[in-house]
Amino acid sequence: MTDSHSYSFFSESNAVILVTRDYNDEVHLNFIRKKADGNWEKFDEGLHLELKVNEICKILDFLDSKTKLLTITHKHPKSTTIKEVQLSKSKKKDDQILNITGKIISSPESQPYSNDLMNEDIRLFRKILEHLEVEKIANLKTM
Repeated sequence: MTDSHSYSFFSESNAVILVTRDYNDEVHLNFIRKKADGNWEKFDEGLHLELKVNEICKILDFLDSKTKLLTITHKHPKSTTIKEVQLSKSKKKDDQILNITGKIISSPESQPYSNDLMNEDIRLFRKILEHLEVEKIANLKTM
């Protein structure tokens, strides 16, 4: 096992990138989009969320459930910015679809970041989260 991970899920105009720098680091969920000039936003231009272990567990439980929508809201104690990630499940013909949307809800003019994962990408997303869940739990600090 390695102490850092990074995996990207790209569509034509948006991307969701999972990153963790070490065993004790949260899982960073980064959203970026393609700009009008064809270049991709840099990480600091996009939307960034830090997922804690319990939120990884919540997402995994959601993926296994019949529930169609999961919303996770973040407000950093030193900021007025409120961020949200929504995961929604649907089915189109034989395809399973997982939509992951991130947005800043405290800024109504901000445009949401949205990316659809399908079939094998959903399975891969789940496997990555399962791996990170096990790794993070195994390296939790006790008080």
